[in-house]
Amino acid sequence: MSRNQRPPGPSGLPLIGSMPKYGLNPFKYRKKWAEKYGDLVYVDGGVGRDGYILGSPELFEQVLVEDDSKYQRPREYREVFREGIGASEGEFWQQQRDMIQPAFYPQRIKAYAEQMQTATEDLVEGWSDGETRDIEKQMKDLTLDVFARTAFGIENVGDYPAIRDACNAIGAKTSASNQVFPGWFPTPANRQFDRAQKRLDETLDQIIQSGADDDTLLSVMIDAEADDGHQMSTETLRNEMITLLFAGHETTALVLTYAFHLLSRNEDKRQKFFDEIDEVIDDDGLSPANVQGLDYTNKVIKEVLRLRAPGHTIFREPSEPVNINGYEVTEGSVLFLPVWLIHHSEEYYDDPMTFRPERWDGTLEQDLPKYAYIPFGAGPHRCVGERFAKMELRIMLPTIAQQFKLDYVGENPLEFKDGLAAQPKNEMLMDITAR
Repeated sequence: MSRNQRPPGPSGLPLIGSMPKYGLNPFKYRKKWAEKYGDLVYVDGGVGRDGYILGSPELFEQVLVEDDSKYQRPREYREVFREGIGASEGEFWQQQRDMIQPAFYPQRIKAYAEQMQTATEDLVEGWSDGETRDIEKQMKDLTLDVFARTAFGIENVGDYPAIRDACNAIGAKTSASNQVFPGWFPTPANRQFDRAQKRLDETLDQIIQSGADDDTLLSVMIDAEADDGHQMSTETLRNEMITLLFAGHETTALVLTYAFHLLSRNEDKRQKFFDEIDEVIDDDGLSPANVQGLDYTNKVIKEVLRLRAPGHTIFREPSEPVNINGYEVTEGSVLFLPVWLIHHSEEYYDDPMTFRPERWDGTLEQDLPKYAYIPFGAGPHRCVGERFAKMELRIMLPTIAQQFKLDYVGENPLEFKDGLAAQPKNEMLMDITAR
């Protein structure tokens, strides 16, 4: 395929192409290049992989739904999650998905709700009026605590430092700047990940081999059987727990962090949020019954997931040559499907960069094109833990807000660093005021 047969895109430098430039600020260049070149942008990979940025819901549907079988997750996913459902494909992926899905049935999610609330109350019990805390760190501690309780039955995740270290290493490993290099290349991020992965493997093997408490995610997966009677090996269980660890801990913590940040910058929205919580939640606290009455809170969460979806970009790699918008895309290229680009588009959202939960009052969600709002992905690989994450958000956000007001005092403007999840570059410092 000659260069003039490729989609339009930015010019690159000899040998290194445009990918290193892209890696410096993926959020900036995805938007800039999409505005300049259109819905399909070619990113010169130099001697590495060519890249393509897809910028429309229709192209998302083609790749994630219609032609899903022609794609796989990129090599970085496979290096991190190995044969877990976060990276596997085909019959094995489907078998694993079917075996894991019962752990996230609605009745089980309701059973986890009490642990989510207990963990949240335990966290804020240590807060004091007038202090300043890094809320991103606090929320990551909270969601990791919940994951340890619901997945393993572990009450003190601090006894297992390898779990937290691995989450940090995954973020660095999957940053855009590190994707220029293969997994074997000794970048600092790759070396950090290799060390953290080894320690995490040993820790998870120890937890799995010691057995699991009843009604934990791990116990459900240990007992799960495929149609042919197959059960998961220790290695397979470990791979699946790594996937669920990152997806179930990092992303929810970031949504909570960005929710408190956006509410602190929009006092009228925050007051409306507080008014609903004070009216709906009684002195006994949140319950499965009254959480359903938090209508405005749910709109706040929906709007945060639009503006700050942690899964800012979905990545795919063709496993065979494919045709996209009339262009042949070769096997092994990397496709960038930037969720933020669609979620922030004036074509689909009025005043898209403004935090406005009220936009979800009417029929917006029904009127949007398919795949114009996909904070949990789309197609067969849509996030298996979506219900779990939504329950966490609906419990943790109002439980904290019932007791405290959080005001952001960190650096402005807020900037983000790239990885599998969109994380803030600097500390998310917030003043804590008792309500």
